[in-house]
Amino acid sequence: EEWEKRWYNLFKTKNEILSGVFPVLETNDDKARKVYYTGPLTMLYLTHTNLPQHDKVFLTGGPRWGASITFFWDITEWSTLWATVDPMMMKEHLSSWISIDPSKFYGQDNQGGKGVGNGYSANYWALFQMIRAYITVSGDYEFLDQVLDGKTVLGHLENYATNWKRISIYGQTGAQEDIYKLADFGDDEWNLLECVPTYKHIVPSFNAGYIWMMRETAAFYRLKENIIKAEELRKEADDMVERLLNLYAGDGVWYSLYPNGKKIEVRHCLDFMFMGRYLPKDIPHDIKSEMMEFVYRELITDQWMRAQSLQDVAAKESDRADHGPLGAFDGWPAGTMDALTQLGFSQKALDFYHNIEPVTHEGIWAQAHELWGENKMNKKAKVRIAQRGWHNRESSSGIAMSQVMLKNFFGFYPDINGEVLHNNGQLNFKGKLYHVQFKGEYYTLITENGKTTMIKEN
Repeated sequence: EEWEKRWYNLFKTKNEILSGVFPVLETNDDKARKVYYTGPLTMLYLTHTNLPQHDKVFLTGGPRWGASITFFWDITEWSTLWATVDPMMMKEHLSSWISIDPSKFYGQDNQGGKGVGNGYSANYWALFQMIRAYITVSGDYEFLDQVLDGKTVLGHLENYATNWKRISIYGQTGAQEDIYKLADFGDDEWNLLECVPTYKHIVPSFNAGYIWMMRETAAFYRLKENIIKAEELRKEADDMVERLLNLYAGDGVWYSLYPNGKKIEVRHCLDFMFMGRYLPKDIPHDIKSEMMEFVYRELITDQWMRAQSLQDVAAKESDRADHGPLGAFDGWPAGTMDALTQLGFSQKALDFYHNIEPVTHEGIWAQAHELWGENKMNKKAKVRIAQRGWHNRESSSGIAMSQVMLKNFFGFYPDINGEVLHNNGQLNFKGKLYHVQFKGEYYTLITENGKTTMIKEN
């Protein structure tokens, strides 16, 4: 009875759990509805109110591994949704996380409040994306001027966005060509995808993230009327794009660049997701089509996906259910749908959304779902919550599936300049989202065939 009460409270304005509401989806699309509502169920399960660091936390996983930890990478996958669901909590957490060194820790231990783990290359992008989401959705632009850990929040954003300069090896022996003016993430694959031994040094994914961060920081500075700083950041970002596009390997995939001009072709979803989500307007049309074809040819299966292609040169050495060729981290299908939408293939994203509905019958989102059975090497593979290796039975990144509904199918993605809804193209979907909080007010979003309207609620 108590859990039922909590469940219904998630969807009510003025509830006792959240400072906002988990948006209520109304649609006749049964499969989409099932995938969407697995998100709030997961969030409720991972909500913890008995840890000393915060009044309420969304744990990344539990209860077996990291039962007091929030990982930056996992929770940023649904940062736009979090900003509308619980903006007060989000601000309080971000204010705490800013003091944690992203080069050393992947998250926060909510038991003692300190940073925990090792420094993921994703951390700078993850923290930046969450702060940006909070500000643009809540409208709390004054947060940019708040001083935390010795500098303004805007100063921290610039620091995150320009971190690539501090880790670039340009000018060193074996890295003197112009293309090396990109972020180099070092020779330890554990900082990136952990199990993929070739994914290191200069990789496309997080370099695309840095380009996006610099452009977004430039937009914040333009709002502050610091035009010189804005134009400087924008030009640096544009220059990086030209270098990054030179890492295209053809066939829809990208190279990782090592010192001394060595290139390794990597056939992984991470490059597709980041290039597609953050640089869609920079990628030539023919490359967009080739990227989409690669994803459907080598990654997407009938009911799930592979993080890594079976044709990748390191596939045999990368067998882990979350990042290897026989499964995927639960955040990856959502990121892939987002990238498909940004690249102009929104109907394909919706079809993929429908196709994963059977995996929800096993329960809430997990760290990863693996491909298994006699057809595990082809598209007919069976799918289950990962049983091989150290994987959380329950984990938070899959909540991003609900954000796909909000952002990609309803087009809700407020930008720095105040534009709220984005036309993501034609798709065969009709529905309503109630209680979407934006700038402290609740709105109903109504969408049909890719066209969305936003109506303020009483």
